[in-house]
Amino acid sequence: DLLGELPEPSVQPATPQDLSVLDPGALSGTCATGLFAQFSTSGYAGDIVFLGLWRSGAQAPQLSMRVVKHGETPGIGDFIDHRRNSWLPDLDGYTAAQVAAVDGVSGATVTSKAVQGAFAKMSTVLEKYCDG
Repeated sequence: DLLGELPEPSVQPATPQDLSVLDPGALSGTCATGLFAQFSTSGYAGDIVFLGLWRSGAQAPQLSMRVVKHGETPGIGDFIDHRRNSWLPDLDGYTAAQVAAVDGVSGATVTSKAVQGAFAKMSTVLEKYCDG
């Protein structure tokens, strides 16, 4: 089997340098009720732009994210488009640690890792913002 002989790609989750708050002044909401923020991270075919909702939870902050813009490969990257697939909405309410444990989508490793990295960074940035 030819595919069995290929090495596993060495793809790392998004790093802090890869992820940025597009407009830090555009955070909407409060730490007590929830914050909306827009983030971007590098995907397979350029930036993936997310709109996220961060809510402080009883045990850990919970996140919900939607992709508002991407250039990922049609068909393969469709799983991040909530209008075409429930993969991202199914992660609503997960903590960053829970999202990190979710298996990536076969054939879309870079995109999957970008989403996991975005969840992790959004959680970190907004926790620090709310903790002062």
